[in-house]
Amino acid sequence: MKGLNKAFVERMVRDATAGRLTTRQAAAKLGCTRQYLNKLKKRYGESGASAFDHGNLGRAPG
Repeated sequence: MKGLNKAFVERMVRDATAGRLTTRQAAAKLGCTRQYLNKLKKRYGESGASAFDHGNLGRAPG
């Protein structure tokens, strides 16, 4: 999923969560596995759009 637009990823996860796309279809469009998409769907349900932010966002570099 490297290099994909955050808005595109969010839209695919939203569509998969809402049932407009199957998990398999959304995973194919994103180029990831169904298991990883399920993980994204769970994180999206818990924390909304911030689930797609990079984990080091806002931290000082090492």
